[in-house]
Amino acid sequence: MAKIEIPGLVIKRRGKKTYHYWQPSATLKKAGWLSIPLGTDPRAAQRAAEQQNDKVEQWRSGGAAPRTVKKFIKGGTVDQLIARYVAEKFPEHAETTRKEYRSKLNVIQRWAGPEQVSHIDRKRVRKLKEVLLRPDKDGEVKLHRAAGVMRVLKTLLEFGIDAGLLPEDTRNPASNQNMPTPPPRDQIWSPAAMEWMTGAALELGQPGAALGIRLGRELGQREADILKLTINRWQAIPRHKLNPEDWDTLAEPGADGTLSVWGVNLRQGKTKRWVEIAMVGRTRQLMEAAIAEAKAMGTTVILHEMAIPREFRDVTQFERHLSRNHQRETGNAATPEQIEQMVANGLMPRPWTETRFQRAIARIRGKAAEMARAAGDEEIAAEIETLEYRDLRRTAVVSLGELGIEDQLIAAITGHQLDHTKKILETYMPRTTKMAGRAIALQQERSNVTSIGTRKGVEA
Repeated sequence: MAKIEIPGLVIKRRGKKTYHYWQPSATLKKAGWLSIPLGTDPRAAQRAAEQQNDKVEQWRSGGAAPRTVKKFIKGGTVDQLIARYVAEKFPEHAETTRKEYRSKLNVIQRWAGPEQVSHIDRKRVRKLKEVLLRPDKDGEVKLHRAAGVMRVLKTLLEFGIDAGLLPEDTRNPASNQNMPTPPPRDQIWSPAAMEWMTGAALELGQPGAALGIRLGRELGQREADILKLTINRWQAIPRHKLNPEDWDTLAEPGADGTLSVWGVNLRQGKTKRWVEIAMVGRTRQLMEAAIAEAKAMGTTVILHEMAIPREFRDVTQFERHLSRNHQRETGNAATPEQIEQMVANGLMPRPWTETRFQRAIARIRGKAAEMARAAGDEEIAAEIETLEYRDLRRTAVVSLGELGIEDQLIAAITGHQLDHTKKILETYMPRTTKMAGRAIALQQERSNVTSIGTRKGVEA
């Protein structure tokens, strides 16, 4: 009798009974395929094993697979190159860089994931560039996005050449594609815009967003780092860590009336050093309130979004629920104002995600512009509509530069290495009227000092 050989079919005997299993190879097991019991009937087990092998072949051809199984990646494809790049290079990148690269790699994967890397030539890359540079439905060309995708594609293909996935003498098809240079953003938040945005966040019942805006301005850190701040980063700053006159300037009365200086303790991403950055005024008030709420919740994360309870699908469903309860308890229909107040009272805190925070900033921006217009300030409303949260990092540097703060002190706050500070300031700190005025004022002050010294020498 001929022996039946079916890949994966395994027979095991236990006592007088024979059991059949389909077991994946080591490669399939690594991809997520699991062992399956096939019972004691030999013929049924053979059919089931063959059906399972058919599923594996469909998977290898790009078809569906069980939930536990990873997407099949063919050798030599862009998909494989991306997978290897992520495995080998991502551990070297900071989380913010990984996030940026993931979004760009997703675009590249949709463009040519299943294609062989060797088929990606300059003509195909040029076609991709043309697609990326097409105006969207609003007629806007996303230059930053297009340039980012092309930059990551060039890096990816260079990695493929260095890793031996392409011949060493291969010319990188993504190099020298003459991409238009996206204009650098030089938008900064004016003090008035900051106040309107803070007020709008509070008006919308989002004190966590208001604090997030203030911290973006005060700390000069990236959004992701600010959202991850925990209460152990909020610390009293003793006198000996500051100049005496600076401690006296920054000290404010606490809950017990005692003067103190408090700040955020950050480990700078570039220098790896811990720096305590003092918070004063409205920022300190919002921080203390947020920390008190976090402690009451039993959580360590400082910034929270006020959101509808999880059991409700959306705000409309929540409003209907509150309206029915009000009708049942009072016998009267709730007015829109009452419903709005009930919704505000019923919101529950939860940690922000970056996506929800960005959406909240967009809503706050719209509300702030609306409030400014209602107050008759069209100019500030127009400015607010151009603001983005990422501009706060630039704003922090600009404001420090306008005050004449030395590069090393700015670096201590933003966390950049000193030898890179000047280059970064060139990007983050556009020249402003205030800076020009300060330069002339300093020139005048020093000229006066020099002239007085000269006059004294003459008189002597």
